[in-house]
Amino acid sequence: KTGALCSLLDAVISVDTSLAHLSAAIGQQTHLLLSENHDWRWMQHQTKSPWYATVYLHRKNEKAIWSALFNSVISELKRNLLKK
Repeated sequence: KTGALCSLLDAVISVDTSLAHLSAAIGQQTHLLLSENHDWRWMQHQTKSPWYATVYLHRKNEKAIWSALFNSVISELKRNLLKK
């Protein structure tokens, strides 16, 4: 059911949870919000996931504030939605 709901959305915005992995696995555009202490699987200094083609990585560094991360997501959503 969760996968079906994800497929109805234009995009999924999430932190590193099973929802993000499910969304990415079904090919849904997924924006992953990563803290400065993120899991190793998201590599360093990447904006695209090596594991999922439809995942965009948004990273928070220790000096940044979360609002900067959300601005990054908004910009990426605008770019992607204009392509449709």
